Amino acid sequence: MEAPTISNGRKIKATQQTTDPSQSKSTAAIPWLPRTDISAGLKLASQRSWALNITPLAEPMSNMLRKAIELAEIRMVFGIASSGEPTNPAYTPFQLDGIPQLCTDALVDAATSMGFTENYDVIQRLHDRDEKSEYADPLCNYVASRMRTLRGKIKEAALSIVPTALRFSSTPMDDLRTLSQGDNFLFPSLGNGFDFAKPFGCEVIRDIIRAAFFTPQQYHNAGIRFAHRLSSSNGSAEREIPMTMLALAVTALEAVLGDHVNQITTDFSMTMHGPYIEHLATATDLLEKKPGPYHALMHDIFKTVTFGQSAFATPSGSGKRGRTRIDWDSIVD
Repeated sequence: MEAPTISNGRKIKATQQTTDPSQSKSTAAIPWLPRTDISAGLKLASQRSWALNITPLAEPMSNMLRKAIELAEIRMVFGIASSGEPTNPAYTPFQLDGIPQLCTDALVDAATSMGFTENYDVIQRLHDRDEKSEYADPLCNYVASRMRTLRGKIKEAALSIVPTALRFSSTPMDDLRTLSQGDNFLFPSLGNGFDFAKPFGCEVIRDIIRAAFFTPQQYHNAGIRFAHRLSSSNGSAEREIPMTMLALAVTALEAVLGDHVNQITTDFSMTMHGPYIEHLATATDLLEKKPGPYHALMHDIFKTVTFGQSAFATPSGSGKRGRTRIDWDSIVD
């Protein structure tokens, strides 16, 4: 099982296992604030691990957990902070420890945003090594399970689009192999080749983005729910999809196409780390070498995937609504 990375903690001490987390030796020894308690939602899953159910949790911990899930989704879909080059993020959702680290960071951010930073508060308890198995791990694993589901739903969205869009049933397998080689699927087809002057120009990419992020269904609506984050990275008023969203969609396209060509079904997880990084690098190169076309592409994709959705409708005309345009004096009483 993937485990979160939590630093600056004390050395783990051997303690006798109990089926009641509220009676553990570490909990009894430290005066944790009452609001940090999650024991009501814990259930012993194995000799060394606990499972967490959010339903019995009282506020504010249940609210903090929901906030962490939201922040983890934003990190995955809208971008993960990097300490190095944009093409070398600190972690990705496809690495072995990527999702646990993403969720640990989201938990810390959620606790910080809610002011849980006092002595013996949530932040300190998350970092306490003696509390790891009964506190940090169950919280992280709960959020991580939601993020793994979200990651899988991205491929499911692609699977609902790609076979029909690329005509798997009628296109010769040799042609599909050609499409899968050298990232040819990134470019529009010219009949006898590909238009390499238009990276990410393949129309199926837009269909996947719409299905994965702009559909009013659970796990497929991040673009709708977090529409305020679809701002341009160059400061203009035009809205864009984020680079990470594009890379996720293209990685899902590659996974579905690769499964069909190779006649296998792969997990949308660690095997896709390399492709995801490569697609992120391609988008970064486009931004750095051709910023104008990059922003035009991202804005055009935004317009395509949000067309007809009321949440993104732009007022027409001068912006005046009907109530302000009524000629009240001409209406007969």
